[in-house]
Amino acid sequence: MLPATRRVSLRTRQASSRMQDYVTYNVKYPISRFMSYHRLSPSYSAFFTSISAIQEPKTFYEAQSQAVWQQAMNEELKALIENHIWSVVPLSVGKQVVGYHWIFKTKFKSDGSVDRHKAHLVAHGFTQKFGVDYKETFAPVAKMTIVRVLLSVAINQGWFLCQMDVRNAFLHEELEE
Repeated sequence: MLPATRRVSLRTRQASSRMQDYVTYNVKYPISRFMSYHRLSPSYSAFFTSISAIQEPKTFYEAQSQAVWQQAMNEELKALIENHIWSVVPLSVGKQVVGYHWIFKTKFKSDGSVDRHKAHLVAHGFTQKFGVDYKETFAPVAKMTIVRVLLSVAINQGWFLCQMDVRNAFLHEELEE
């Protein structure tokens, strides 16, 4: 398969007319006046330096040219296929396909070295219409209040806590839509 070529627009770009109502200003108190790396221990300084040196791709076109990101995308697609996340069906009359895009993140170990590269395939859910494409929404998100309560109980009970990274999590049954 031939790689898709990107068409570059030749028109001159200018700010949107609706943005003319907003006033921009210089920052009165830049963070560089209040934060500095020179007070950090050498290990923390090395950690922050290594994190800021890594560039994550912003688009699929940037990622496809690097082997580590190609492997990350293949792992994500493999997990989606193994968990039967979708099936190919003919498009119903009057319906539109939901678009998608890739999000790329670099995961680090506590010493600042790269643990792995992660690619997420994210659907453009904002193109769907309530009552037509879906009936309800649910997002299992932990609130910080619950996290604090859990940590407080663990400390008071003397429980051992550990952290883990889940590569792929699919928590719910099939959707009818």
